[in-house]
Amino acid sequence: MKKIEYLIYTKEVEPSMVVQQFKRDNIKCILALDVRSAVYYATGISAQCGEIVAVCVDGSNASRSAFSGMTEAFYRQLPVILITLGNSLDYTMELKDVVLGHYLVKDAKEILNFANYKLPAHIELGEEIIIDTEVESLKLQEALMEAVSEKDYLYFSPRFQTKEKDFMCKCISGGMSRCKDGTLSNVLGASLAQKRRRYIGVVTEEEFLHDMNTLGNIHANKDLFFIVISQKFEKMIGDYARTLNYEVICEAEDNICGTSLKRLFENGKQTIFIMLKK
Repeated sequence: MKKIEYLIYTKEVEPSMVVQQFKRDNIKCILALDVRSAVYYATGISAQCGEIVAVCVDGSNASRSAFSGMTEAFYRQLPVILITLGNSLDYTMELKDVVLGHYLVKDAKEILNFANYKLPAHIELGEEIIIDTEVESLKLQEALMEAVSEKDYLYFSPRFQTKEKDFMCKCISGGMSRCKDGTLSNVLGASLAQKRRRYIGVVTEEEFLHDMNTLGNIHANKDLFFIVISQKFEKMIGDYARTLNYEVICEAEDNICGTSLKRLFENGKQTIFIMLKK
């Protein structure tokens, strides 16, 4: 009888019934930093070992990042099972061309039986995961109010909770809720128009890690300035940015002021400003 040998899961779903059940059943569980990579982990393992691999992700807009990996699984005929938690999307339409079956289940234990179904497949579990992803910093917003001018472009990621402020510049708050992809790319894209003095992006460290390949884009110019709110990965972020010749400044949240930020905005260099949040 076939059985699932591996589970790839993202950090958001770690507390879920699925991950906990698979761990109790001694299935090899591997953490992936982002949804897009998770399914490719699975296709790589499956192609190498010939094993059935499940992938568990939150069923929000972010799960669309898994679709390209499922397309590969379909055309390579790899036994991959995508498990999404929650009912945010209508997957009967979203994935119908790249899975051999779409199933709804109520209990994590039921999933173990799907190893004998035609694969790749998609399983939707109604369990909702409560994800507290928002960060805020009134201190940073006050400093930005002093530092930016009407010549600047200011972008806040969807995970940064802003208070009502009237910034004297073009200010954008965008992106998909509970999706970490594309925040740095958004700022890079805006900068290519070269309409503003500085293009400033405020992002979390998770969003930076999901989109950090943007820094190496050949079109990246000296107008880029990223403020990364960090609680854990500041060394990794700094080391990566320095290898791509970005100026890296690291400062504690309590020490940030508008005067120092304004001076940095005028330095004419591609810059990563890492704000260490308590």
